[in-house]
Amino acid sequence: VLIRTWPSSSNKYYAFRRFEVFDQDGGLVAEALSTWVILDVARRRMKAMTQEVRDLRAHGQIKDAPRDPNPKKIARLDTYVHEKGITARRSDLDRNGHVNNTVLTGWLLEAIPQDVYEAGALASAEVSFRAECLAHEKVSSQCSPSQTGLEPETSFLHTIIRNRDGKELIRAETRFAHS
Repeated sequence: VLIRTWPSSSNKYYAFRRFEVFDQDGGLVAEALSTWVILDVARRRMKAMTQEVRDLRAHGQIKDAPRDPNPKKIARLDTYVHEKGITARRSDLDRNGHVNNTVLTGWLLEAIPQDVYEAGALASAEVSFRAECLAHEKVSSQCSPSQTGLEPETSFLHTIIRNRDGKELIRAETRFAHS
């Protein structure tokens, strides 16, 4: 497996990084675009990108812009069909004391019905991180089938809600391909 990654563009508040994954024959098997921000930890607010980051593309250090620097908006999940309660553990935390984004993304799958989870494979996920989760916080992972009408695929809208204040931590849409 070969993974290529590079900074692809930026604006005042966001920097975008592109990823490509190739198999042993050189075939492209996955692509991803991540969005990065600078956070003022003391004020808990985003800060403008540094000029150094914004200038990376201008200096020719990268070769192309992302396909979609403004990812689609994920619909809000207003009512859910499936729910799983989760408590953040110490092992879920990153060095800043927040639940790691990979862990949060995994929590989305906890609400997927067992029959869907066993019958297929996760084919795609659009994820929007909206707020932090700290150690020992209790959350609710919720999902409902989305109205795509695609078969043999199953799509879900997701949200993870922090129990103590009802704050939405993550919003996502997943698609499962049946095997």
